[in-house]
Amino acid sequence: MGLFCIFSLFLMLLVVSQDVWEAPHPTPSCDGQAPLRTSYYFNNGTGKCEREIGCSNGTTDFSSEGDCKRACPYGIYASND
Repeated sequence: MGLFCIFSLFLMLLVVSQDVWEAPHPTPSCDGQAPLRTSYYFNNGTGKCEREIGCSNGTTDFSSEGDCKRACPYGIYASND
């Protein structure tokens, strides 16, 4: 299961373009049935992964701050290679 998650994360990095990472994060719009959850997303304004409580599940939403930081190649998380 862990290997699958790592592989999925790698594939996502290949597919998600810089435009997607740096696009404004949409405001979550929840219907009455959707459960609220905590997620983390890359905030282009601050250049950091930030916490959000809502019901969205966007391309750049992650279940943990660490996953967001590892996946995001931009902002303060950019490698200096």
